[in-house]
Amino acid sequence: MVENRYCERCMMRTEHELVVDTRRYNPRGRGNYKCLKCGRVKSMRHLRPSSEIGY
Repeated sequence: MVENRYCERCMMRTEHELVVDTRRYNPRGRGNYKCLKCGRVKSMRHLRPSSEIGY
């Protein structure tokens, strides 16, 4: 799964690949995301599902 996330090393929004998915047991927890441009792996919060955007 690829998401557009902010990378602190690239200083821009780049594509990130989800390395460790923890959504099965904690949908709003943290997962490891890897930047596809520079290769940095960082633990970030999952993005909220689209149904929660209106709250």
